[in-house]
Amino acid sequence: MLAFLCTTEALQIVNDIMQPVNFECPDGESITVIQSWHSDWHNDREWAFGCSKVPEPATVGNCQWTDWLYQLGTHDWQYSCNGNSVIKGWYSEHHDWWDTRKHKLQCCEVLTPVLICQKFLPLLKKATESRSSQPMSYSKAAIINVSSLMSSIDSSLKTRGNSYHYRASKAALNMVTALMSVELKSFGILAAAIHPGWVKTDMGGPGADLDKKLLVDHHQHVGEVIGSVA
Repeated sequence: MLAFLCTTEALQIVNDIMQPVNFECPDGESITVIQSWHSDWHNDREWAFGCSKVPEPATVGNCQWTDWLYQLGTHDWQYSCNGNSVIKGWYSEHHDWWDTRKHKLQCCEVLTPVLICQKFLPLLKKATESRSSQPMSYSKAAIINVSSLMSSIDSSLKTRGNSYHYRASKAALNMVTALMSVELKSFGILAAAIHPGWVKTDMGGPGADLDKKLLVDHHQHVGEVIGSVA
């Protein structure tokens, strides 16, 4: 048995012996658990995979399948996806003549707010050049990051210490936004973070303050306020 990452989760086998493996995680997730059972009789393996969500605020995109990674006739291979990437999919076929398997992996970039902004920066600069006479504002060229009141260190000290990952990621996003606002100011690009409020969503629940329609009107007003402050 071959396994990566210890888990008590019961995973479903995705292939029959001697048959292809064709597995992809749902959008926004990556493979974090791999299990494999070897059949001595057939000299082949059954495979099972487990997926986990990529922590917010990162997203997964720009997915590409590799070429065949396993050279037939050999027994060892290793591969790492390039850069800031994760494995989202796995494809494998059994080769009867060589009595072994060859594999392809689907590698996807993990896009954080910083990486996304880097990719859009040329377009943001182009937007400011075409509106050079206008003052810096959200309608000219802007990066608006969605933060949360839960990022506040002061408010966190008044809680029971829950939501570690969410609070920490939003606090980091605030720092990223602050640094962006300093660096991009010379290009006329606005960078700001907003707290959208407690909204009636699956996460916010029915007891939240804002419904979705009020949220749209609220954010239009927030955009005007950000523009006037800038």
